[in-house]
Amino acid sequence: MALPALADIDALEAWTGDTIAGDDPRALAVLARASALVRSECGRTWVDDENALEAVPEPIEGVVVQVAARVWRNPGGAIQDVAGPFSARFAESVADGLYLTDTERKICAQHRLQASGMWVQPTTRLSDPYDDTEWTPTAGGPPFPW
Repeated sequence: MALPALADIDALEAWTGDTIAGDDPRALAVLARASALVRSECGRTWVDDENALEAVPEPIEGVVVQVAARVWRNPGGAIQDVAGPFSARFAESVADGLYLTDTERKICAQHRLQASGMWVQPTTRLSDPYDDTEWTPTAGGPPFPW
């Protein structure tokens, strides 16, 4: 079962300034993919047991809208636009399609699910300053630690 998007079409419409129908399949797909990217980065879903959205933090909704808006405005991932004598060049990263900027990754990191439960702490003993074991000889066998 697909998870609901972390932001809605109204938020995308407000951010882009475009008029987007409430059931626009492309807008729904872009928001779903952007939500999947953010969920993957954060390691959490923000849905309850019945697949309904729980409280999505406002910064996370903002990241989803920003990611979706980049793809909404430039679906082909063009890095240059030329119209007559005018041209505009975009960052090479837009060719990647859906991506998170460094700032967006930092926002996601603040809402990342932290590991909990049992874990293992590795240890290494470089030297033992308390190794004062003395070895007691035995009759016919190996020495005994004392």
